[in-house]
Amino acid sequence: MEKVKDMNGSSVKPGFFVQDSFLYSKDNEKVVLRGLNHMFIWTDREGKTIPEIAKTGANCVRIVWNTRGRISDLDNIISLCIANGMIPIPEIHDTTGNWDRLSDALDFWLRDETLQMINNHQEYLILNIGNEPGDKAQSADEFFNAYNIIVTKLRASGVRVPIMIDADEWGQNEKNILKVGPRLLRADPEHNLIFSIHMWWPTERHNPVTTGYATVKDRIKGVLEESVKRKIPLIVGEFAPVAAGGVREIPYKFIMSECERLNIGWLAWSWGPGNFDSPEMDMTVHGSYNTLVGWGKEVAVDSPLGIQNTSVIPNFIQNKDFTTGSQGTSTNIIENGDFSAEDPLSGWTTDFWGGKGDVSVKDGV
Repeated sequence: MEKVKDMNGSSVKPGFFVQDSFLYSKDNEKVVLRGLNHMFIWTDREGKTIPEIAKTGANCVRIVWNTRGRISDLDNIISLCIANGMIPIPEIHDTTGNWDRLSDALDFWLRDETLQMINNHQEYLILNIGNEPGDKAQSADEFFNAYNIIVTKLRASGVRVPIMIDADEWGQNEKNILKVGPRLLRADPEHNLIFSIHMWWPTERHNPVTTGYATVKDRIKGVLEESVKRKIPLIVGEFAPVAAGGVREIPYKFIMSECERLNIGWLAWSWGPGNFDSPEMDMTVHGSYNTLVGWGKEVAVDSPLGIQNTSVIPNFIQNKDFTTGSQGTSTNIIENGDFSAEDPLSGWTTDFWGGKGDVSVKDGV
């Protein structure tokens, strides 16, 4: 097979890179992301759930983090993801619904300690700048200028890994991704960007006039097809059966089928537990594989379109052809029990939203 070159015309990249609308490993293997999100910063800062998530066969996991989290803990979680065969995608959650906090996210990524961590793991890392920035749609110029400055500064600091850019307006607005995405990709010195739309598009709140689509399914199909037409490297970065507050219904099975048809990656939200305003989003009861339930079990294991049946782990990770440049592993914050099929998560202590709470387990529930 002829060696795939990146958009710079160079075949030398330290890790993953994009070509047209696809992601490739450092060994030029096409990779379609299939995985999930997990709120590590609030529920599992020591990464105890990672081997459990890996049992789904996911080839990636999006790591929810924030600017107050210790970099040494994030470094350890990233190392554990790789050791368990998954591509780590760390993101900064401070930007959620707040466009102005993109600068705070950038400051976090530009810390010396963070840059060292990125460099250590650059073979297999994808960097998600910030989660769902802005509570309203930005102008095309503002979207381009803000992200272009961030990407340029990261590249000038030696960051060469794929940078993932979330859509504005709580991650849900596809317009700037489709309109400005190609321009951002051209402006990036590495031409190595991935764009992410969070499909919190419940039918209950669908507006054909403002969206330009008759139904939510039409919107999903139209947006994904348009991204392929424009050769935009795109993933669906978050989705679930319901939106925040339990607003119904998101056609998640259709999202999965369209992504499979078009070779587009997706990440389910979220492993759980911890979605207190919308418990239906939780894929598990106690964070272990054997407590997958409902839509979580379907999307991870049972569906022919689910993670276990469509995820392909890149060969170089599968063959453990990598080195983890961890800065240290003595980073445990909370003591947890062990996962076991017989007695799942007995003695487990969670750290939900900054407050610890004991989970009582009886008969595996």
